[in-house]
Formats: sequence, C-alpha cells, structure tokens
Amino acid sequence: DTYEAAQAAVDVMRYFDQAAPLHHLDEEEQVFPVALARGSADVQAAVAQLQQDHTAMEAAWAALRVVLAAWANPAAAPELRAPHSPASLPVRAFADHYQAHIACEESLVYPCVEALVSVQELESMGRAMGARRGVVV
Repeated sequence: DTYEAAQAAVDVMRYFDQAAPLHHLDEEEQVFPVALARGSADVQAAVAQLQQDHTAMEAAWAALRVVLAAWANPAAAPELRAPHSPASLPVRAFADHYQAHIACEESLVYPCVEALVSVQELESMGRAMGARRGVVV
C-alpha cells in the first residue's frame, strides 16, 4: 500500500512536471490565439481566465509537489502523508482548480476553436503540438 502510494505520487509528479506544462504551452500558442482573435466576448473572457489559471496552477503545483515528494518517499515526513493533514490541503485546492479549468476548456473554448478553424488549421495545430513533444507527423 505504501509502495503503491509512493508510485502514484511519482506518476503524478511526472505528469505535472512534464506533460502538463506542454499542454499549457499548446493552449497558449495554438488554441488561445484563435479563440482570442475569432471567438465571442464570452470565449475571450474565458481564455483570459484560463491564462490566469495557468499562472495560478504553476504556483499551486509548487506547493502540491512538496506534499507529493513526501508521499513518494515513505521514509520522509510521515506527517505530510496523512490524508487529513494540513499538508493535504494543497491537493484538494489544486484538484478543484484543475477541475474547473478543464470544464471551461471542454465546454466552451475547445468547441469554439474547433468550430472556427479549418481542417488544415487543426492539422497544423496538431503538428505544432506533436513537434513540441518530438513527434513528427
């Protein structure tokens, strides 16, 4: 059980250290510019909030990472690993923020951008995102 918790912490840290920043960069460079240039006022306001979220989530991730690093090393700081300890608060705040962020992306911004761009533009966006990850399409 302790091993599984430690491995889960390592997996989460890997995602938010590597994949999440790339995902945010994809949005900042490919998705958001289209939404800001061609979207409605509501979509533009949502994008502005999502951009602020990215900054806030980076700071929240720094706090959460400390907790996960403790979980990843069962020999260190057992008080940080307690499920209801004050250290667990960053976990809930981070998860809640991310959940709201994703809901806004999926319900408003992504559908808008998808409706506003051509197939060729979508393909170009996909190639740029893939290139960021070293994938050549």
